[in-house]
Amino acid sequence: MVDITVVLPKSPYQLPKPIDLKTSTCAYENQLCTCCLLMFQTEQDLQLHKTTEERRISCSLCSIKFLTSKGMRQHFGKKHEKSRPYRCNICYKKFRNVYASRIHKQQVHLHASRLSCSYCGKSVYNKYSLSRHLKVCNRYSKDIESLD
Repeated sequence: MVDITVVLPKSPYQLPKPIDLKTSTCAYENQLCTCCLLMFQTEQDLQLHKTTEERRISCSLCSIKFLTSKGMRQHFGKKHEKSRPYRCNICYKKFRNVYASRIHKQQVHLHASRLSCSYCGKSVYNKYSLSRHLKVCNRYSKDIESLD
């Protein structure tokens, strides 16, 4: 019997599905991907996986792989790029993109209309934030009401 250690990738989006180790036997040890150490039931599945794996684009700084160059660029901008070329003309805070700068100005300096939670009174800037807050706040308010 051969001991095989399999390190699973962080991304669940790999096709086809690898072998379930509980039901696998040593007959599959030849269908092992050398890039990510996943095992496959057939040589055809392994080859399909390898073509997908080879097309992935690696981040030059942290080696995380992406299926698209757009995904890699977004990752790089969020995780590695220190440049913040957009500046608030009121407080001079710096931002990575013009959208973040605009939102900051509306919410902090122009006092954009705020929406209030009917349960606790917390104010937020947009419907999305309010709906996200209500999911948590409403849950707690129901717990408090049940104590009365």
